[in-house]
Amino acid sequence: MPVEFLSDEQAAAFASFQGAPTRDELRKYFFLDDVDRQRAMSKRRDHNKLGFGVQIGVVRYLRRFLPDPRQVPAEVADYVAEQLRIADPSCIKLYGQRDGTARTHAGEIEKADGWKDFSEATDDLEKWLFARAYTTGEGPKALFDAAVAELRKRPVLMPGVSVLARLVARVRDEATKHLWDTLYELLDAEQRDALLDLLEVPAGSRFSKLERLRRPLAKASGPQMAHALERAKEIAELGMGEIDVSAVPPRRMAELWRYGMDGKAGLLARHGDERKLATLLATMVHLNTRSIDDALDLLDFLVSTRLLARAERENAKEKLRTLPRMERASTKLAAAVQALIEATSDDVDPETGEIVRPGLDSVEQVWERIEAVVPRRDLASALSAVAELAPAPDSDADEAWRASLVNRFATVRPFLGQLCSVIKFGSSDEARPVLEALRSLPALMGRKYVTADEIDTQVLVGSWRRLVPRPTQLEGNRVDWKTYVFCVLEQFHRLLRRREIYALNSSKWGDPGAKLLKGAAWAVKATALASLRLPEQGGEFLTTWAERLDTAYCETAERLPASTQARMGPDERLHLAALEPLPEEPSLVALRRAVEAMMPRVDLPEVLLEVFTWTGADEAFTSITGGEPRLKDLHISIAALLVAHGCNVGMTPVIANHKALRRDRLSHVDQTYLRLATYKAVNATLIDAQAAIELARVWGGGLVASVDGGALRRAHHDPARPPQPQVLRPRPGRDLAEHAQRPGLRTGRKGRGRHPPRLAARAGRAL
Repeated sequence: MPVEFLSDEQAAAFASFQGAPTRDELRKYFFLDDVDRQRAMSKRRDHNKLGFGVQIGVVRYLRRFLPDPRQVPAEVADYVAEQLRIADPSCIKLYGQRDGTARTHAGEIEKADGWKDFSEATDDLEKWLFARAYTTGEGPKALFDAAVAELRKRPVLMPGVSVLARLVARVRDEATKHLWDTLYELLDAEQRDALLDLLEVPAGSRFSKLERLRRPLAKASGPQMAHALERAKEIAELGMGEIDVSAVPPRRMAELWRYGMDGKAGLLARHGDERKLATLLATMVHLNTRSIDDALDLLDFLVSTRLLARAERENAKEKLRTLPRMERASTKLAAAVQALIEATSDDVDPETGEIVRPGLDSVEQVWERIEAVVPRRDLASALSAVAELAPAPDSDADEAWRASLVNRFATVRPFLGQLCSVIKFGSSDEARPVLEALRSLPALMGRKYVTADEIDTQVLVGSWRRLVPRPTQLEGNRVDWKTYVFCVLEQFHRLLRRREIYALNSSKWGDPGAKLLKGAAWAVKATALASLRLPEQGGEFLTTWAERLDTAYCETAERLPASTQARMGPDERLHLAALEPLPEEPSLVALRRAVEAMMPRVDLPEVLLEVFTWTGADEAFTSITGGEPRLKDLHISIAALLVAHGCNVGMTPVIANHKALRRDRLSHVDQTYLRLATYKAVNATLIDAQAAIELARVWGGGLVASVDGGALRRAHHDPARPPQPQVLRPRPGRDLAEHAQRPGLRTGRKGRGRHPPRLAARAGRAL
């Protein structure tokens, strides 16, 4: 069993000090709370007190006890000695002189703090590692690091590096073998023989069948498209795409098929049956989808560049080539028409308005005037040129290049018959006529002529309505079926790109809605609907909102002509005039002043502490170890940190000369108690407490945030009124320090007191 995946440096760095811990790490792991200091101070001599305190921090930091606790960095001993008020940190050298003292202290710490031996957590760790290795297929180093991180989340002592490395290697091998066995058992005897035949090299060939099938396509052409469809058909006939491999994680399947796509066939043949057949099965399942993707990618490139884009480019070149001829003919016609207008119009004196010279009435005279400008023969040639080069009145800009597509029918002939027989397509309701027309094309290819009754005229759009029937060129009811082929193919390509037509067994060109949650997987439906406050059946809900939208639209349309605030501009966009503020009612102004007069003028930290008293929200800030808080006045430290983070002022303004507001303690509480899980718990507590207030239930169902009231207050600000002092005056450090010194406040987790009478009285009046 290979376990030598860790380098010597990694093995030496496992669960050991790599230099001195940072200041933040010292505050997080080596900070001694009230219980820790009490236990350490119960020892008789200073070196035993210091050694005991150091071992408490070491096991938190390294998740193991050092064989010799005296080998800790000097910074650790200094930090712990400062907390225990030991003047000489070097006395730790005397710790453990009596044999068994360090081991006895370690056992005491392990029992008191709830540390478990690694053997008690081995089974759970093996299950976790097996699930991770089977799901992700990570390498041994990544799994080893993940196992270390997982153990650090639990109160478990780290084992030796070789023990954990062997465990990771063994579990990873078991997960990999389970993967091979799972795929191997999905195959019957016939399928196993078919997969093994892929590795055989046929007589007269240099490559195995597997190497031939996984070889990518060379170039884009009609024959290559036919070859791509033949490849997809051959892979599909193996039947591997019908095997249900959903029980295997996609990441592990990708790991196997990548090896099967890149590895040599001879190397694959040397593996054991389970690994070999599992790799071949994953490869063929991937190729079953990949071959269809390759074929449709080639079709997209072929139609986009070799057919449509090339036809448009050549049509543009033809227009540029005929442009001089069109310009000369248009110039002659314009000159003739100008002469016609001048010859038949009366000359009027601009001052008197009298006719000076009447227009010509004789046709011969008019023609003489025109031929004096443009000879009749040149005029006939110009008219013929314009009739030839100008598009028909009922045509569109695409007719010219669409008409030229019929000359490229040889490009689509090789693969057109196989397209729908090899690839199974689905479609939306709107695109179904085009898909049915595509499926009917192979039956038309062997025909000498096709009548209009045999095609679907619904798919004839734009200039195709003129190009496909060709009534002036074909007899009776016949149509140009080659042009009809390109009409269907162009629309099929457009709808395929929009995924209104999709391939059923394709990852890139498949149905976008196929991977939406369905059945049992849609277990989160009830939760999602409840969070969005939506009904389970959306028909009536959508009908109601459609009626509301229609009513609002009609009312707006009726009021718009008479409105002075809204108008429809020449750009067909709605323009709104600036809204003037509505005058405030005197009763509203009086109410605002009365409410603000009743609001207590308190400091921000006091608000937090008062809310803690009402709701007990500070109890949701639990230690990262999950144990009971063991710090006096913890709620004061939490309030200080909330002020520091909420006001974005950092810790410096909230630090004060008080035990609960010192930098080391605040840093320890910040790293140990304030995290995402505790914030969520506190938020839930505050929401529940707010929902119990009668006013909150009436106004917003208990879900109105404080910012909503602030926005409302700003919206009704009285500009004539002088600015009032803010209700909250952040003086974090001084306020919290004063709060900690005040008598009558709660001093611990068990006993809850009350805030000063001044604050309580003002809060009572406000409520």
